Amino acid sequence: MADQENCMRVTRLAAKKRAAEETMAAKQSKKKRVVLGEIQNVASLQDVGLSKNLKLGGQNEKPKTKPKRNVKKGRVTAKETKSLKVESDPGIDVDAKYDDPQMCGAYASDIYEYLHSMEMEAKRRPLSDYLEKIQKDVTLNMRGVLIDWLVEVAEEYKLLPDTLYLTVSYIDRFLSSNAIHRQKLQLLGVSSMLIASKYEEISPPHVEDFCYITDNTYTKDDVVKMEALVLKSLGFQMGSPTVKTFLRKVTRIAQEDYESSSLQLEFLGYYLAELSLLDYACVKFLPSLVAASVVFLSRFTLQPKQHPWSSALQLHSGYKAADLKECVCILQDLQSSRRGGALVAVRDKYKQHKPHNSPPTPRALPLIGHLHLIKNSLYLSLASLSSQYGPILSLRLGSKSVVVVSSPSAIEECFTKNDIVFANRPKSLAGDRLTYNYAAFAWSPYGHFWRTLRRLSVVEMFSSHSLQNSAKIREQEIYVLLRALQRVCKNGARRVDLHYLVSAYSFNHMMRAVAGKRCVGEEDVASEVGKEAVKRIRGTFFTSLSLGMCDFFPVLRWIGYKGVEKNLKLLHKKRDVFLQSLIDESRGRNVVSRDKKDRVLIETLLSLQASEPEFYTDDVIKSILLILFIAGTETSTVTIEWAMSLLLTHPEELHKLKQEIDNNIGHDHLINDADLAKLPYLRCIVNETLRLYPPVPLLLPHYSSEKCTVGGYDVPKGTILMVNAWAMHRDANIWEEPHKFNPGRFQALEMDREAWKFVPFGMGRRACPGAAMGLRTISLALGAFVQGFEWEKLLEHEDMDANYNSRIMLQKGKPLEAVCVPRDEAADLCHEFDALNRLIETLSSPSILSKRYGTVSREEAVDAAKLIEEEAFEVAGKAATTDDDGIEILQVYSKEISKRMLEKVKARSGDSAAAPEAAPANEAPSKAEEEDAGSTAPPQSEKTESVAGDE
Repeated sequence: MADQENCMRVTRLAAKKRAAEETMAAKQSKKKRVVLGEIQNVASLQDVGLSKNLKLGGQNEKPKTKPKRNVKKGRVTAKETKSLKVESDPGIDVDAKYDDPQMCGAYASDIYEYLHSMEMEAKRRPLSDYLEKIQKDVTLNMRGVLIDWLVEVAEEYKLLPDTLYLTVSYIDRFLSSNAIHRQKLQLLGVSSMLIASKYEEISPPHVEDFCYITDNTYTKDDVVKMEALVLKSLGFQMGSPTVKTFLRKVTRIAQEDYESSSLQLEFLGYYLAELSLLDYACVKFLPSLVAASVVFLSRFTLQPKQHPWSSALQLHSGYKAADLKECVCILQDLQSSRRGGALVAVRDKYKQHKPHNSPPTPRALPLIGHLHLIKNSLYLSLASLSSQYGPILSLRLGSKSVVVVSSPSAIEECFTKNDIVFANRPKSLAGDRLTYNYAAFAWSPYGHFWRTLRRLSVVEMFSSHSLQNSAKIREQEIYVLLRALQRVCKNGARRVDLHYLVSAYSFNHMMRAVAGKRCVGEEDVASEVGKEAVKRIRGTFFTSLSLGMCDFFPVLRWIGYKGVEKNLKLLHKKRDVFLQSLIDESRGRNVVSRDKKDRVLIETLLSLQASEPEFYTDDVIKSILLILFIAGTETSTVTIEWAMSLLLTHPEELHKLKQEIDNNIGHDHLINDADLAKLPYLRCIVNETLRLYPPVPLLLPHYSSEKCTVGGYDVPKGTILMVNAWAMHRDANIWEEPHKFNPGRFQALEMDREAWKFVPFGMGRRACPGAAMGLRTISLALGAFVQGFEWEKLLEHEDMDANYNSRIMLQKGKPLEAVCVPRDEAADLCHEFDALNRLIETLSSPSILSKRYGTVSREEAVDAAKLIEEEAFEVAGKAATTDDDGIEILQVYSKEISKRMLEKVKARSGDSAAAPEAAPANEAPSKAEEEDAGSTAPPQSEKTESVAGDE
């Protein structure tokens, strides 16, 4: 049966083509492209007869009195059929007209007779009143909204009309025997469409596609389980005649004696048939009766003065005009929007659209579009095209439509007026394979799931309170970075690999914030061991990716183009193993009892998982960590490297920054978060670096969920939006001397009014939530480099060429190397941290903890060490350093920290007797205790040891 229907479908397309040619030959006029039903190319509206008399909307019509619905319906009897054959025009024989063997003309009557018998089988028919008898939580409005949405899904995935009809049939049949909660209604819809797609489509969408279209409200397992329930409820009887099955035949009969264009009748028929899917009242009618009613109303609409039902139609459809009365009245109410007026998907699908006012576009080539114009770096090629065609540019890259914007006004319009329209991300091969089914919030579709993750990132990761809590981590990692440089330069000026050192700093900072440990040990920074560690983690999260040809030509995925998909799967597996190890390592800890402010990010996420296990799955947690490692490390590394390159090639700007730091901070302490507000010129240097070399020159692409206008140009639904920040940041119409490094320009820039001309972190709903943390990380590193060292460029002419090493990141063509030497006035800059580290190591050793606070387990020792470290650096921010040997540091810190530690131990135990033999609150560890701890601190003077022992 399916093969016969496919054969008939091929011939029908040929017949439609001939009909279109006949229509166009009748009146030679200019062609116009419309999108109605299955026919694409027709003549003008006048040629096809779509005059003002055809009313599809009917919003202003007065409602007519509905006829009585007590009409007896039935098939035409054999006696009536015989008389109709005599009375009807003998020239009309729809089954014998086409001699094409593919039409199966000899068997057509038998086929349709079988279809008529099949449609009346009880197991293939839904109950006419299942909402009243079976469903307690689902209403007819909910059913209408679901099917209206499924019409959009079918359009999104370019599914056959037969797939949509079967989907609605499966939904009604399932609801006729199974009560369902309203929250599962959408799941039923996508599962039914998945089954119908497998039955009808050559290449059906994947399960993941249907999860994505629901904004990941349901998982793959949810869809598969519901699919099994639907199949069981259907009894695996998936083949079922639909309205369209009979509409093909009835429409062909109606076209035989029709005076107007046959295309017009077909368009209107398909429109009314899909409207019938929306109304619950049409469920009680047989599909053949609905098809006949559709043709009846279509003929009446187009030729109201002529009777719409002929003897030939009555003969071949098997229905009298009186049998169609009730169904025709319902369809007419749908046509005039008196019923289902709020359901607009079908109406929008068949609406006549005005010609698009498309943005300027270069000449395209067949198949590849404008891909031949993309040379070298994508952002440079697009900037060159924008300079020729304007700041709003339309391109076709393979099968994808792309709009590129590079002006403040266009960007503002995209992310204010059209912010929700462009709040989605396009799907891609990398997104399919690397983002845990688009659970990563940077690539998640806009909706409830994305809003939940966005709220989590703002509250738990990047809020002012979170940044304040993580300030000590940044301060300690800056200390580690400077100590590494001091070790390298202990014998004078040395050549250093800044690219590696900054990478180690960025990864250590993020790893400590996420998991509470370092990627590179403190002593391994600036060593070969550390370089290998950084190389391994970079290989896990960053790889050189070429332009996504598989995204522009999806067919390339089927042939395994260059092994791209295979390599992405291997990369994902490598990442997954690393991220899962971090989760498993943290899972054994008692994170619920730990103070919230003491938790690292993974511990916070695991505590959320304990309360909401269905939402915060391991995959969701790993997707969050993935985005933090990718977006929170390399962008900072690249920006710091570019900033140092610019300062080395502009020594006058380096001197200005050095003066600002010396005058406002000095060398009493290492620069920290609180000092950044005193360094406005440092912020200007960072901004100017981001203007000239934005780490992401093309912001992450957006995807239009609806049609909209940008700059007066029409942007269709399903268009990819690219924002070329690099081109706008270097536009001479926007910036004075745009290619010159001039940090002073940001001193006079009013960011509130001119924010749209500077967008390194994006704008709108999808802007980077970690911008504040990124700016602090970058500013602290630059400030510490200048505060503690003198710098010289290695080469006379520093190479400032950019190299597009990946699809999204702008990196230097050659890693930065420079010559540095410690500044004399900053020789003791890290002295305070050295003393603190010795103190922390001593106080947090298990032997000391056991003697002072009773027996402690390994886990308690780890917790205590973190607590001591936190208290030590908090006290360090208040204490003044007055002794070069660190004696007063140890005296002040050990008293205060011991006191705080004892108070917290008592508070946690809930009993003052929890530390039975605790030392007095103001007593520091003795010399014997230090020896038991095996302290690795360098030996101090006798005076230092005696004072420490006395304390």
